Amino acid sequence: MGHTLSKLRLAVKELVRLVQIYDDIYKRLQISPGIPDTSKPTTKPFWTVPASPISTHTSKELPEYADIVIVGSGITGTSVAYNILNYVPSGALTIVMLEAREACSGATARNGGHINPPLWHDYAELKEAYGEKEAKTIIKFRLAHLREMMDVAVSENIVDHCQIREVETVDVYFDGPRFEAAKDALEVWRKDMSADNDTYYAAEKEAAIKNFGLANEVSGAIIGAAGAVHPYRFVTSILSNLLKRHHDHFFLSTHTPCTDIHSSPRGYTVVTPRGMIATPHVVHATNGWVSHLVESLRMKVVPIRGNMTAQRPGQLLTQSTLNGYRAHIFYRDEGYDYLTQLPDGEHELMFGGGFAQQNKNGLSEVANMDDGSLNWGITNHLGGALPHYFGPSNWGAEALPSKSSYRDTADWPQGRVKAFWTGILGISVDGRPWVGRLPPIMTGRHRPVPLPGKSPLTTAPSEWVSAGYSGEGMPHAWLSGKGLAYMVLGVERETNLSEWFPKSFIVSDKRRRKAKVEDVLERFRK
Repeated sequence: MGHTLSKLRLAVKELVRLVQIYDDIYKRLQISPGIPDTSKPTTKPFWTVPASPISTHTSKELPEYADIVIVGSGITGTSVAYNILNYVPSGALTIVMLEAREACSGATARNGGHINPPLWHDYAELKEAYGEKEAKTIIKFRLAHLREMMDVAVSENIVDHCQIREVETVDVYFDGPRFEAAKDALEVWRKDMSADNDTYYAAEKEAAIKNFGLANEVSGAIIGAAGAVHPYRFVTSILSNLLKRHHDHFFLSTHTPCTDIHSSPRGYTVVTPRGMIATPHVVHATNGWVSHLVESLRMKVVPIRGNMTAQRPGQLLTQSTLNGYRAHIFYRDEGYDYLTQLPDGEHELMFGGGFAQQNKNGLSEVANMDDGSLNWGITNHLGGALPHYFGPSNWGAEALPSKSSYRDTADWPQGRVKAFWTGILGISVDGRPWVGRLPPIMTGRHRPVPLPGKSPLTTAPSEWVSAGYSGEGMPHAWLSGKGLAYMVLGVERETNLSEWFPKSFIVSDKRRRKAKVEDVLERFRK
């Protein structure tokens, strides 16, 4: 009886603890995420060593007027600037890009480098929710990112520098029923998307273990094609080229946060510590931080802190990872972990995830804006999981540190894990990115009327947003930014936007009112 009562007391305590956790999360979600704190050091992403020459680039003087002000210098903001400047005549528009910290210092520089779109994983759900046509548009949109980004890399002559490449992707399942459900979902997707799925197939247990160098506990795998990239180099290289090509009308100002936005009948005033800028267009490209300046998106785009590592591979791992030409998603329990590998240096493994695997411990990451510290439970998981995913015979002995020519400036630890870091993601509570023109009811600011003689190449003045990629930024952000660029220019018809851009991503106040944070919290409870 005493043992039973002790169990009951523990259960009650755990229930009380969980209620307190969810209450605390809900309270945190109602508070502004603020802006990135420049007074505190952050965890150091492995990608950012060595730093780009433009990492601290600051225009000597901010223009008093700009046709477009972009808040954020990650992949979204860079895509908006790149695609606008590529579309309009040279020198036709002035763009100012503001960044609170260093260039590309947010989620883009802190992710896993995957260009690995969710395809069959949620196709059936998308089809049920939005219909077959829209579901196919979303899938094709995701699939288009690798080719689009590779084309940009070729055009900008940065292919080798940013290491963009096609890879074989292996979705690894350690749970039999989950693998069977994945195969069923794959078949539904293959049937409807026959033109896009010829490289995807399922491997049963024995074939998965033998052909892909995985642990004996594996239930099976689904194999396909994806991509990988050095995200920091991709973005900072493009920004560097834009600064050279458009030096008199593209301005990047780092360590210059946007602290407020005011509207007047004739335009917006963007407030920064370095001065104010008048503009007819403000683009919010801040993802997890977006609800600081767009309060109506609070509890619609939920910030969550993600955890990443860079690790030395085991000495026998080459046949499993192909030295950077194979990527993995590991599905165990409820969540998943993700892995890419660098094709040079020590062939470091870029390994992240651990949120769901740490059960309720991961909930402390919801609305946690501190990317200067780590979650010990998650980092312990990430620091030890890889040899178990591949199995001791495939992992081999631990790697011995060797010199990596372009990263010798950092004093990395000598063990398996070279770096831990965190970054802030933006999770959309309805599962779709938020892209498009922000109605005044969502910004709380009046929409200006066009300024006479100003910005004839853009559409009516407005605030704009592209955010909420739900941890899948690489197969969503670049083309979301491109679509938004065309919306700002008012050239949707000329660019056939409706044919390739998902309608369900478009922002509206009706969608905002329908999206409920409780749906996300309920998923966390399960």
